[in-house]
Amino acid sequence: MWAEEITLEEGARARNLYGLRIYLERGCTVWGEVRYVEELTAEEGVRLAKEPQRARGPEEIGLT
Repeated sequence: MWAEEITLEEGARARNLYGLRIYLERGCTVWGEVRYVEELTAEEGVRLAKEPQRARGPEEIGLT
């Protein structure tokens, strides 16, 4: 998923997330990559397959 702002609601699942600002509510699972530019907020109990990566700019994650 590519977007400027991404919010996964409680218990949601996703493979890859690419965004400027990403908010993950409690109990979410991401099986693939999480790449963000400005901000990543993850509530307690979020499961990530890989360590999130901060991108230098939107072009680095395909948002231009």
